Amino acid sequence: MEAISGTKDPLTGIATALMANDMPVPMAVEVAAKTNRLAGFYANPTPASLIVEVIHQIPRALAEVLKRFGDTLFHGSTVEDANQLFKIINPHQELQRNN
Repeated sequence: MEAISGTKDPLTGIATALMANDMPVPMAVEVAAKTNRLAGFYANPTPASLIVEVIHQIPRALAEVLKRFGDTLFHGSTVEDANQLFKIINPHQELQRNN
């Protein structure tokens, strides 16, 4: 991934939003880091890319992080807990987790 100016701003915003929705700090930081990295991957940046291209990928990336890493991120939390967090980003859809 190319280095893009401003990538720490979405990282901070994601973590803050998760903590504001009662996610414990260590979990919020982990989810935010994975989400920011995946959003960057989905944006497929070039040296000419703008940070907004990464920002547009955050909802998709967050949904994927919650689906892919849910079991390890939630440390014994229930599927209902994961669904509650997922509704922050997509209030009209239930989280479909891979077993």
